[in-house]
Amino acid sequence: MKVRKVGRGLPQHLLLAEDDAGVIQLQVPKNGPKKRKENHKEVERRRRENINEGIDELGRIVPDSGGEKSKGATLSRAVQYIHHLQENEVRNIEKWTLEKLLMDQAMGDLQAQLEEMRKLWEQEHYARQRAEQELEAAKGLGTKRPNEDGNEMKQEPTE
Repeated sequence: MKVRKVGRGLPQHLLLAEDDAGVIQLQVPKNGPKKRKENHKEVERRRRENINEGIDELGRIVPDSGGEKSKGATLSRAVQYIHHLQENEVRNIEKWTLEKLLMDQAMGDLQAQLEEMRKLWEQEHYARQRAEQELEAAKGLGTKRPNEDGNEMKQEPTE
């Protein structure tokens, strides 16, 4: 005998059963409403356990500001703590944004100073190279000094 669920309009605990000859009969399962009620109680009990476990976990996570351990107090503390964390997050984001802007500005200033120092170093390096070349040239040719009127140079022999 095949059993299938009842159609619309019949109580849910009733079943339609079709025998091998194709005759459909209305059946009331043994302990049908009672079994359904027990199943519902079990489902509801597991749901409450899950809720209570979640509330207990919140109670362990959220800092305790009072001695009250009721579910309502735990949920209330959790909501307050979440708001507190959200406010801290906003303040931290603002702070970090400002710090980043200041760091970017400082980096720009340091890069400008570095570029200025590079230019000065290059100028000094070039001047030193030129002075060294002039010194080498002066060593090789002897030293020149201005004569009495300051216009012409006399070359003195090197020692």
